[in-house]
Amino acid sequence: MPYLTKPVSVSGITAILMVTPLLIGTQRAPHTRFPPVVNAAMTQVQRITPIFLSAPTWMPHTMPPVIGRLPGYPVARVQATRTRYTVTIDYARHPLPVNSKRWATENLDPVLNSYLIFGARQYPHNSAAIAALHDQRKMLLQLGPLPRASRVALASHQIAQYQLADKAVSLMTWHEHGWTITMSESFAASSPVQAKAWATETASTFMTSVPPCPSRHGVLVQEGGGSMNTVIAVWAIGRRMYTVGSDFGMHPVAQAITSWTPWSPPKQPSFWSRVIQWWDH
Repeated sequence: MPYLTKPVSVSGITAILMVTPLLIGTQRAPHTRFPPVVNAAMTQVQRITPIFLSAPTWMPHTMPPVIGRLPGYPVARVQATRTRYTVTIDYARHPLPVNSKRWATENLDPVLNSYLIFGARQYPHNSAAIAALHDQRKMLLQLGPLPRASRVALASHQIAQYQLADKAVSLMTWHEHGWTITMSESFAASSPVQAKAWATETASTFMTSVPPCPSRHGVLVQEGGGSMNTVIAVWAIGRRMYTVGSDFGMHPVAQAITSWTPWSPPKQPSFWSRVIQWWDH
């Protein structure tokens, strides 16, 4: 759009100079914030799924070091129906199109762990989405009585429950930032004191990377230990329930939730934009 500059005088007539900047097509439209692999996957989703689409704008610039040191390229697989979609991002030895048949042989991870999975499902009304979220919560958390559960105060002033099983921490759960968070991990604990110290330190560290739940009602589960662990986050907004997961720890999930944004198809550059790009080159 034109913008105003200072008044100028031409032949005794004072006027406001209107300047239209030649930046047609150079400003970042909303869709351009998405990485190419996400745009390619969501374009495929749009052909099948008419529901409101959204996706993370974040994607690592390089292959996760936990997979290896070989050069890798992000590749996508898509599953979609008219009411739901799931996108899986992995790393391959060569660039591949969406849903390539070479994905399994080109994948850099020998056990085919998924670096990032995200998607959504739309329900007929809000209450159906909330009911589905509660079902997911029960399934993921395996809620039930914890007869031997102990309580521990976290650095964030929240109270977590943890349960010992065979001298190991098998489950720890608490509520924070709108999430119901559960961590499940087994390790040798010589005493409840050691287990409590582990629970306090791990939970406090864990919470530093968890963003607030977008809907204030979500469930986030971490299973395993070290850098190779599975994390799943589920939340509901309106009629839609969203899911983000990773087999490579908390970092990809937290980044995906933080950057979750409505997606729109990439716009074709205008005629003048192509002219300017040609001239610049």
